[in-house]
Amino acid sequence: MKKNQIYYHRSHRKLTFFWKRFTVEFLLLVPPSCLFVFFLFPVLTYKATSFIIRFIPPENAVSTLGITAKPFLFSEVYGPDLIGKYPSPLFSLFVFLAAILIVFIVSKMKIPKPIAMWVYFICLVHLVSSLFFIFLPSRFPYNLQQFSELFIKTEIIIWIFIPVVLGVSLLPLPSSIISKFIAVILALIYAIVFGLVRYVLFVYILLKFSYIFTAPLFFCFGPFIDFISIVGVYAFYLSLISRKINQDLRIWSWSY
Repeated sequence: MKKNQIYYHRSHRKLTFFWKRFTVEFLLLVPPSCLFVFFLFPVLTYKATSFIIRFIPPENAVSTLGITAKPFLFSEVYGPDLIGKYPSPLFSLFVFLAAILIVFIVSKMKIPKPIAMWVYFICLVHLVSSLFFIFLPSRFPYNLQQFSELFIKTEIIIWIFIPVVLGVSLLPLPSSIISKFIAVILALIYAIVFGLVRYVLFVYILLKFSYIFTAPLFFCFGPFIDFISIVGVYAFYLSLISRKINQDLRIWSWSY
């Protein structure tokens, strides 16, 4: 069947790249965003830690203030100087059995494979963590201060690199500079807010429940989630640009 029109194919197309424009836009976007994070993170970590201290019983505080400062990136990062909770053998056994039960239930359910694999991964980390506290609770090498320091420092590094990664990824695309700046800034704000909310929630869980959730919180819901959000922002922006470009494609006609 003969077609009236042939649309320009998108395969093997190349984006027009201008080094001078890219360099100017990169310098306008990335260094100010990184400096914003650099100067703001001491205040943010202090405010988040102060918020945690307000809702913690005084007997859990190691120092009078309950806040500790650690040097980081020519400045200081603040964290809670609090004592976490160790799980009882019965609670560790309960977590172990619950993880096995969830794996069994999910294996019998018809759910999308990516969701099932994510649940299996979470349960596997819980299994390892519960077994550790069942047999070797005295060998647990981390406390609440170390966990909070590791998590918040990792988050700060991710916040600094978000403008760099998204800037390099988005700036060469054929779209307006304003939309690119908005996408990067929104991704950075989302990462900061979401990171601080998780920080407060994770510390609260380790205080109110136990250290048995240290590994699951960091490996399942820690920095890994940030990378998913970064890829999500890039994919969403790229889909919008692709849809716009698709409407502007040239049309080829038959030559006979």
